[in-house]
Amino acid sequence: MKYLWIGAIVLIFGLRLFIRSMRHNEQQEYQHLVEEQEEYQKHAGERFKRFSEATSGEKATSKDESRSFYKGLVERNYLQYADPADTSTIHQAFVNTDSEDVLPLAYAEDHTLLSDRRYYPCNGGIVYMEGGFIKLIDQLRPTFEKMNFKCEASSQQRVWSPEHKWTNETIVINGKTLTTLRDFTGTGYKEAPARFAEIINEEMQRQGFNERVYLVSSGKKGKLAILTPELYEYIEKSSANDFHSPQTVADWRELQNL
Repeated sequence: MKYLWIGAIVLIFGLRLFIRSMRHNEQQEYQHLVEEQEEYQKHAGERFKRFSEATSGEKATSKDESRSFYKGLVERNYLQYADPADTSTIHQAFVNTDSEDVLPLAYAEDHTLLSDRRYYPCNGGIVYMEGGFIKLIDQLRPTFEKMNFKCEASSQQRVWSPEHKWTNETIVINGKTLTTLRDFTGTGYKEAPARFAEIINEEMQRQGFNERVYLVSSGKKGKLAILTPELYEYIEKSSANDFHSPQTVADWRELQNL
């Protein structure tokens, strides 16, 4: 009995040390993320300031120009996956937007559901958190279902190595285990959206779809667009602002200094 009590005490003490170690590792990872966010914001702010100064003399886009731009999108099947009842809301979002982004977020009247099935928020910090890929896939589900794009995601698992101070993570999509992060020590809220887009684009290509995921801005203001090459090229020609228009993953990585 004496040895059983000693064993129980040792076990409890060991569990407490393990839990304390896990919390310490999580705190270290979070602090690392905060520091890199601050560094990036400083860098991005300087780049955007230079861009703003270079374009400060440009004429603001008029409603007529917005209508013309939107008409061009519609002619290229931008509304292919939108519900017919939502087209008026999407049109008004384009005409009345005061956003810096080329594409506006179009919400329903209650401002909880998106009417636009091609343009979504993509908060890099949330995508980088454990289970973030699965949450974003669930958010995109209405569009995926309209497309008949199969994207069943599960088992997003992350392992932190205190010895190397890096993160490894995998996710299962359509029964296949994919690597989301490998020996990763960089800026997570930038790397996660890029890896998400790369993984989804590879799966779209495998299933024979013409659409691809394009990324816009970053951090809390990040967005993603699901576009055909024709739509992407039309938008690209209509905007000179790389910071606020859809970018290929490769171009977005370059803009984010990844």
